[in-house]
Amino acid sequence: MFKPVALILAICSLAMFSFVGVNVSNTIDEEVTVTGEVLDMNCYMSGEKHGPAHKQCAQGCLSGGAPMGLLTKDKKVYLLTKNNASADAYKTLQGKAAEEVTVTGTLQEKGGVRAIVVNSVK
Repeated sequence: MFKPVALILAICSLAMFSFVGVNVSNTIDEEVTVTGEVLDMNCYMSGEKHGPAHKQCAQGCLSGGAPMGLLTKDKKVYLLTKNNASADAYKTLQGKAAEEVTVTGTLQEKGGVRAIVVNSVK
């Protein structure tokens, strides 16, 4: 009679320990400085449109509130988000579609999406 109960407890204990250390949110929260091209995420994600030929369209989309991203030379894409405590740098980026900029901010990753909360821009 004790053997099935012991077996069940052992299985439950192993199952419980298999989840220890799993970071579901993958939050990074580290300060980074990244250089790249300011993207309109709508057009980039739907058709990989970017660069000088796409500047006018991207500028219109960003001015209209489309999500903004940053494309690095090694083809990494970061979602750019506003720092609510200091939104000026983010607003500056909205006028720089298809331009190369250097962004400093807090790197965050949640659910596989990498984002930079923008603190400053050069």
